Amino acid sequence: MENIDNEHFSVDDLAKAVGYSRSALHRKLIKYTGKSATDFITELRLSHAKELLQQDAATASEIAYMVGFSSPSYFHKVFKKYCGLSPGEFRKSAGDQGHDQATRVDNFKIIRYRRLGIFAVLFLAVLILLIVGKYYVTKKPGNQEKSIAILPFDNLSNSDENRYFADGLAEDLISYLSIIPNLKVISRTSSEMFREKGDKTVPEIAKILGVNYILEGTVQRDANLVKISIQLIDGHTDDHLLSKQYNRKLDEVFEVQAEIAEEITSELSLVLSDQQLAYMEKKPTDNLEAYNLYLKGRFFWHRRTEEDLKKSTLYFNQSIELDSSYALAYTGLADAYFILSWYGWYPKFEGFTKGKELALKALSINNNISEAHAILGGIGTWFEWNWINAENEIKLAIALNPNNASALQYYSELLDILGKDIEARNQIDHAKKLNPNSWVMNDLSGMYYYHNTEFNKAIKESMKALEFGTYNRTMLRIFKSYVKLGLHQESVEYLKTIVAFADATDNYELLDDIYQQTGIEGIIIWLIDWILCNERQDKYDIPSPNYQIASLFAMMGDSHKCIEFLEKGMKAGEVNMPRINTNQDFDFIRNDPKFSSLLKKMDF
Repeated sequence: MENIDNEHFSVDDLAKAVGYSRSALHRKLIKYTGKSATDFITELRLSHAKELLQQDAATASEIAYMVGFSSPSYFHKVFKKYCGLSPGEFRKSAGDQGHDQATRVDNFKIIRYRRLGIFAVLFLAVLILLIVGKYYVTKKPGNQEKSIAILPFDNLSNSDENRYFADGLAEDLISYLSIIPNLKVISRTSSEMFREKGDKTVPEIAKILGVNYILEGTVQRDANLVKISIQLIDGHTDDHLLSKQYNRKLDEVFEVQAEIAEEITSELSLVLSDQQLAYMEKKPTDNLEAYNLYLKGRFFWHRRTEEDLKKSTLYFNQSIELDSSYALAYTGLADAYFILSWYGWYPKFEGFTKGKELALKALSINNNISEAHAILGGIGTWFEWNWINAENEIKLAIALNPNNASALQYYSELLDILGKDIEARNQIDHAKKLNPNSWVMNDLSGMYYYHNTEFNKAIKESMKALEFGTYNRTMLRIFKSYVKLGLHQESVEYLKTIVAFADATDNYELLDDIYQQTGIEGIIIWLIDWILCNERQDKYDIPSPNYQIASLFAMMGDSHKCIEFLEKGMKAGEVNMPRINTNQDFDFIRNDPKFSSLLKKMDF
């Protein structure tokens, strides 16, 4: 009560004042009051507000500040939810001197309910019809699932360079909430699509992302101070469930992140375990500048270009130099080397080896980092070909963070390689729900359909992937799917789309002539030569080119050339080589001793 007017008096402050840890305080309050620490503080504030309103001590807005609410409008909403009356209605019910307060409140409620009474039956009938109608239309009411998307926080700082800081805060919140098993959290990649909302409403965004709640926020950083405002919004009704502002010192940023995450879980009626509370409350580093450099590294890492990924390694390394025990900085650096190596932007042996060493270093500091285990699983799949270890690491990553879309993606790829197509489909579908606007998730979905000879579905999913980015392997799969379906004219027309992407539209008439004279085989031969020519000139960037060319020779039934280029791919260490284990393109050479030898080298 001594801090009732202090809007910054938090759960941490209360825990410190009574001599408990935050998690112990949370458990005690749940046990004895049935309320979380956040709800307990809020109800005490509101109880005192009722007393002040009864005494007519000040205006409702002034009382809001007196009991620790920074927003009078939010106070009004919370008070009405708690008391059943707005502050003004409550004050009126207590206004006449000499009347008992409880009696006045009861009489006021009776008057209100009498006025509404004539509508009660009609209201209930309509409500039942709406509920039943919604059930049959949607099958499952949206509010049955706890799901949330955290949109990029708006940077209100004077410098645009602070955008990385705002992005980092939002991403940290995603990380905090992602560990909760019963909460679906959309990944940053898909939420990023709505950095600029345009004319889209919150319900529209929620529907696109498949969630029931949206969190918006703003961040303003000024020297050693930071102001964070958040709004938790119902994705169906557009109602604000939680609206709060935090004015803190910069070195309190980790505490406020944990506080926001716990506020959200409380509002969504989710109870955190001791382990989850401990995860949220543990500082990742005591060095604030190391944290700033880490956020910069992640900012560039998310852009996923060769230049930006290499820039991210500089910031991660600088972060580690300031704090050699910063596990997340090691994880970020390991992730950067893993992706650079996969796309051929860094020497594979050196890059994958560095990635593994850095991931292991991160886990030696904190063995519960989901992303580090996922990286080890990815390296085990694409570099070491250690299938058992890869699966164990990826499963552990998912257990630690059920919302780790990348780990689910890696698991689906491993399962596809191992020929477990049903399980692979389940995992990629799950990953797509967490990251629906990702090129790679939709691309892999199309690939699995292709491997399963479902070519129409492969085309549809691959086309959807291209809505989020133009990539050569996706376009080649669409071309090949048309050929497999016998739609040769359509395949030629789509090939023109591929060459147009490479600014080679002067080949249009040539392609028509080749098709007229030599049919689809002539087109495939031209495509192979075109890829080889552009590869030599470094004009056409395609991961694992020998693997892709081998698949084109396979379409013509040329086993000799197919094996020749697969062997070249093996020698070059192309990351896609494990896919030959289940890619139906190569079914016609599975009995070839040279093909069997390739599989044995990869421990299949």
